[in-house]
Amino acid sequence: MGKKQFRELLGEYIIKPKGKLTLVPETDKREEVHTLGILMKSHYFRRNLNMAHLVTGKVRLSYEHIWEPASINGSDEKYSVSLIIPKSDTKTVKAIQDAIEQAKQDGKTKFGGRIPANLKLPLRDGDIERPDDEAYQDSYFINCNSKDKPQIVDKNVQPILDRNEVYSGCYARVSISLYPFNTNGNRGIACGLGNIQKVAKGEPLGGRTRAEDDF
Repeated sequence: MGKKQFRELLGEYIIKPKGKLTLVPETDKREEVHTLGILMKSHYFRRNLNMAHLVTGKVRLSYEHIWEPASINGSDEKYSVSLIIPKSDTKTVKAIQDAIEQAKQDGKTKFGGRIPANLKLPLRDGDIERPDDEAYQDSYFINCNSKDKPQIVDKNVQPILDRNEVYSGCYARVSISLYPFNTNGNRGIACGLGNIQKVAKGEPLGGRTRAEDDF
């Protein structure tokens, strides 16, 4: 039986599973994925147990160590960044909250069969925890890290090689993963860093200046 005849006879009965989430150019016309519902039904989600994946909306990068790994407070060297998320971006906030709740349920076995009341959660309120920092006003923030180097791309999903192009203060979309941990009595939900897509320039944070301003 040839391919054409096969499609004519059986094509309507074949279901092609959706591929894994990925960063795409802003010009891509497909609907943006923010919620966890699609992921939970997908083959990709089931293959990655105890880890909920999502891609954020437009967030601001802060305390970035994305080009070279760094040790924070004596910990193992990792790639890391803090994502500043406007409270007005309710889709991204809800997607992260949903992913955290899913990670809690997935982590029950790590937590002794129940969800602890004092669980450490990664999504934090900038107005409460950093009231004197203007960059964190009206925003949440979440710290994410990874032992693996993230791919860093532009709006057209082309690799960015110039390290001056992506810095603390610029804006990006970021793929992240939420997962449970229980290490030496510390229990909570952690955020893993995936890949980064720069979408806009921004005022550098931490006193850094831009080359175009200096020269």
